Amino acid sequence: MKKALLLLLVGLLFCTGVAFSQTTTLPAFSLVLEDGFQHGINYLNYIVDPNLMKGHRIQSGESYTLKITFTATRDLEQSLLIGFLDRSPPTYWQQLSWNDGQGVRLAQIDDVKAGVPVTATIELRTLRRAATAAPEANALAFITEGAGRRGRAGGGEKGPVTLNFTEFVLTKN
Repeated sequence: MKKALLLLLVGLLFCTGVAFSQTTTLPAFSLVLEDGFQHGINYLNYIVDPNLMKGHRIQSGESYTLKITFTATRDLEQSLLIGFLDRSPPTYWQQLSWNDGQGVRLAQIDDVKAGVPVTATIELRTLRRAATAAPEANALAFITEGAGRRGRAGGGEKGPVTLNFTEFVLTKN
């Protein structure tokens, strides 16, 4: 009887759309922000990991908290920007948590210096739904601008930078 009641309750919560908190903790890793000057004036890379969203498809209006600690291998020339991005075809660049046209910006971490640990807690709110639940459609983008020559691969003056993460906790609120 108790088991049947529990199953009924869980089923009702699932059907009514009540969301449960989901937390992802990734082990220590490095992310190289590659030269993207052929398309702009930035260094960028993405976390495209099946463990990041655990099969969840990002929906419009969701809220996430990202707690990270990392060091960079060189000073960043500009702020580090972070946001959800759908990297799936055909667009490969569908912004999920920011839209400059609506005044919603990427999350930002200022003044990142080489070898100096940075700890930040960032709030991300989604504006759009991902195309699918695939990792590519639910990526987390890390971007920073720099000096260099736009329209030329390898055009960044300072070159790629590595972010070495020792803490990475993403919670769906």
